[in-house]
Amino acid sequence: MANDDSIGLVLSGGGAKGAFQAGVWKAMCELGLADRVRVISGTSVGAINGAAFATLRDPEKLCRFWRTRVGEIATPNLTNLTAEMLISAITDVLSGKPFPFHGLLDRSALDQILSSLLPTRWPTEAPGVFATSLECRAGLLATLNPGCYARQCFSLNEELDADKRILRILASAAIPWGFDPVEIDGRRYVDGGWDEMGGENIPVTPILKRCPDIRTIIVVRCNCVADEPEKIDVSIPHETALVEVRPSSTLRGPLDLAGDLLSSANLLTGVPIIGTLARSIDAISRQIRIWSGALAFDGDCAKRFINQGYADGMEALRPLRPKETLNW
Repeated sequence: MANDDSIGLVLSGGGAKGAFQAGVWKAMCELGLADRVRVISGTSVGAINGAAFATLRDPEKLCRFWRTRVGEIATPNLTNLTAEMLISAITDVLSGKPFPFHGLLDRSALDQILSSLLPTRWPTEAPGVFATSLECRAGLLATLNPGCYARQCFSLNEELDADKRILRILASAAIPWGFDPVEIDGRRYVDGGWDEMGGENIPVTPILKRCPDIRTIIVVRCNCVADEPEKIDVSIPHETALVEVRPSSTLRGPLDLAGDLLSSANLLTGVPIIGTLARSIDAISRQIRIWSGALAFDGDCAKRFINQGYADGMEALRPLRPKETLNW
C-alpha cells in the first residue's frame, strides 16, 4: 500500500508540446513533489517523458534534450511518396481499407535518441511507468473504425530488456500516418492517445485500475486551446484528489497565424446561416492551433514550452509542496 503522500502522475500526448511537460517536471523537482511520485501513466510523448522522468535524476538533462535534439524526432520519410500514392491512400482510408503505405516520418532517429537518453537498467528506486497504446486488429493500420482497435497498457519498469522497453515506448508514440505501426510479438500498435479510435489521450485509467490506493493524481495536459481543455472521460473516486496542470495560454506553433485568421469567423457566429459556417470554421481553426503546437519540433519552440510549463507547474502545484522538501 502507498502512504498518503504518494502521487500518481498522468502525462497526455501532444507531440512537440511534450516540452511543456519537461518544464512541469522541473517545477515538481524544485517543489519536492517528484520524490513522492510512485507511478506515471503516459501516452505518446507522455510515455517518452514518463520514462525519462522516472529514470533521470536531473530534470535539466531532459530539458536540454528538448532544447537541442527535438528537431531530430520528426525526420521526413518521403523518398518513395508520390502525389498519386497520397491521393490513393486517402481514398482507400475513407472507404474503409487499410492504410497502404508507410508513415511519413522516419522514427529511427527517435529510437537512437531514446537509447542514448534512457538508462539500460531501470533504477530500483524509480517510479513505475505505464505506456498506453492501441493494438491494430485489422490490416497494417486498421480502418477508421474504433472497433478495430484495443487498448494496451505496457509496464515499462517490468520489462527487463532495454530494447524491448524502447519498442513499447515507440509503440505508444506511433502517431497514425506519421510513423509506421510498431510490431511487438507479431502484433501492431499505434499511438495510445488516438481518442477517436478508443484511445485515452489523458491516460488516467491505468493508475485508477492498478494503483487504486493512490489518493493524489497530477494530470499534465498539453492540448489546450485557451480555456477549453480536453475532457477526462473517466469517473474519479471522490476520495482521490485530481490536480491539473495545463497551459495558461495556447502552446503556439508555426501554423498558428492561420488558425488566428480563421478564428476571426467568431464575429459571425450570431448571424443565421453564416453563423453555422462560422462555427465550423472556428472548429477547424482550433484544430489547426492544436496541431500547430504539436508539430513544432523546434528548439526555440521547445524552450518557450519548457518555460511555460515551469511557470504553470509552479502556479498549479505550489499548494502541494511538502513542509520539508526532499532531495532525490
